[in-house]
Amino acid sequence: AQDSRSNSNSTAFEPKQAAVKTADYKYQPEPALKVTRDSDGTFVLTGDKIERAFKMANLDHEDGAMRFARQLRSMGVDDALRDAGAESGDLVAIDDFTFEFVE
Repeated sequence: AQDSRSNSNSTAFEPKQAAVKTADYKYQPEPALKVTRDSDGTFVLTGDKIERAFKMANLDHEDGAMRFARQLRSMGVDDALRDAGAESGDLVAIDDFTFEFVE
């Protein structure tokens, strides 16, 4: 006796997939820090991360200035300035703030 419930002609449900267009993009991060030099010799620091840290820094108080200096060091600013040729005593500018580079 054959089982009437099994039907060898039945097919599994296979949903049609919509056509998907893909594109390959290569991630190119913005440099976190860019060092340039003004015509008067001042090293100018730019970059979203460093400018954001500068705007959040409280430079009116010594502890705020020290915290900002530590942030700059941890972002690699000291090394970037040295690589750009900065020496102790050179002027460095971020936005409208200028300070002296100290080794």
